[in-house]
Amino acid sequence: MGKSKELTIRIRGMHCAGCAAGIEKRLSKVEGVTRVQVNFTTETAAVDYEPSVLDKENIFDKITEIGYRPEPAAIIPDISDDESNDARGRLFLSLIFTVPIILLNAFEMITGTLLFPIHINGLILFILTVPVLFYAGRGILFDACKQAAHLSANMNTLISIGSLAAFIYSISVLMDMMIGRVNAPGLLYFETTAMIITLILLGRYLESLARVRTLEGISSLIGLRSQNATVIINNIETTVDAAALKPGMTVMVRPGEKVPADGKIIEGEPSIDESMLTGESVPAEKKLGDKVIGGSINGNAAFRFEVTGSGEDTFLAGII
Repeated sequence: MGKSKELTIRIRGMHCAGCAAGIEKRLSKVEGVTRVQVNFTTETAAVDYEPSVLDKENIFDKITEIGYRPEPAAIIPDISDDESNDARGRLFLSLIFTVPIILLNAFEMITGTLLFPIHINGLILFILTVPVLFYAGRGILFDACKQAAHLSANMNTLISIGSLAAFIYSISVLMDMMIGRVNAPGLLYFETTAMIITLILLGRYLESLARVRTLEGISSLIGLRSQNATVIINNIETTVDAAALKPGMTVMVRPGEKVPADGKIIEGEPSIDESMLTGESVPAEKKLGDKVIGGSINGNAAFRFEVTGSGEDTFLAGII
């Protein structure tokens, strides 16, 4: 078995944790893939694979084949509002047609009579339901079809089956009403179809807002990382990239600078602001031998520390 490589991928089109689990299951069966972890909230996947068996293009093709859209993952999370704007637009469109459906049914429930003749009332409900199901909810139906084509199922499959069953049944009843065979408006379930789609779209919109806030938080944490560090080598100060720090190195931190890595103080007694990491509003007073956290901000006293953790081995990286 060859040495494996790790690939981080942005996956578009996931709608629930079931989607993430499905992708993990399908990718884990691909020859050469040794580990898969999909995060639905951040829409990312971490894939360990053997370059001697397959390459990243094969992994991208497999994800596309399953029915999702893979993209190279950015170091800084993408916090574009496009997704939430699209979800809001679909929800707004759905509400435009669903609210009149609810009002027509509410009028019947309150007064005990229909606002229009029974067949006209049913026809209006049908016309109002069509754009909700086939336009606002088209993404749900398309995804369910993709899943069915791959002999798979997810939450969209259940939503589609429920809404289409109510819609098709209501059409058959409406046809019987048109020819006078049925005279019972309570047998129509167009409002059920519309409300299922609308409530799901509401959930998707709230979900997209939560995802944007989560990614903004992660982006803020990433922004706490220091880009440079002052390393002491043979009593000479040298500025290096913070990512190049290794355990055992001695680092100088001046007043107002960010601590570039986790470590242990070997000289100085600084006051360090760790509020962004620990939530503690009062700067922490440090002394010789105390631990310092990468990403925290030094106060008004310079100090030196020995690096104990850098890169992905820091407290900040663990939070991210």
